[in-house]
Amino acid sequence: MTDDEALKAYLGESTAWELDRVARLEASEKRAWWTAVVAVAAAAAAVIALSLLAPLKQTQPYLIRVDATTGVVDVVPPADHTVSPTEAMTRYLLNAYVTAHERYIPELAPHDYALTGSMQSAVLNERLARAWDRANPESPLNRYRAGSSVQVRIHSITGLPAAPDGTSLSQVRYSTVEETAHGGSVAEQSWIATLGFRYVEPSKDPAQRELNPLGLRVTAFQREPELASAVPEGRAP
Repeated sequence: MTDDEALKAYLGESTAWELDRVARLEASEKRAWWTAVVAVAAAAAAVIALSLLAPLKQTQPYLIRVDATTGVVDVVPPADHTVSPTEAMTRYLLNAYVTAHERYIPELAPHDYALTGSMQSAVLNERLARAWDRANPESPLNRYRAGSSVQVRIHSITGLPAAPDGTSLSQVRYSTVEETAHGGSVAEQSWIATLGFRYVEPSKDPAQRELNPLGLRVTAFQREPELASAVPEGRAP
């Protein structure tokens, strides 16, 4: 083999080696790009999966409240700053209704009686009239004529699913405290009341309309003691 032939063979081998090396580099670069694409896609899928699972990982705190006097335990609902004006007004009206219905303070009795009557149905008003009739020994006008009174404290108002006929329902937890004329506490009782209500056209009577301008009408009121303790059911008005 001459020197020229040897040189040509060397150059040919060098060229083939270089081309092979370039091909390997290009193949390696393609594999690297595909690996990067797959890695990015996997990372994106992992981020999406974690974002979908995030609500399941939230911690919901609960505030447990224990009444120091009765020992009643309940869960304090969190403050709801998105409550609608209608819902807030309904809670306010139910609070006012239960307070007026259940308490007895001599100076406020005429107003509470009128307010209760303006906010409930005719059937409940008949029951109220019988309960307050002086001929009834259990009438608050007879039970508390010595100057004693009944104070009411509302603990919570919780909305319930509506009745089949569409009547709105709520549950009210409250306590009554009977006090003597000198301010001494006689007995305390915790209650749970279930109310059915709806909104109707406000009364055209100016006095009734002033007491209940939004037309809340309580159609059912059922209470029961939350604790079997100090006071039987007949002890509160």
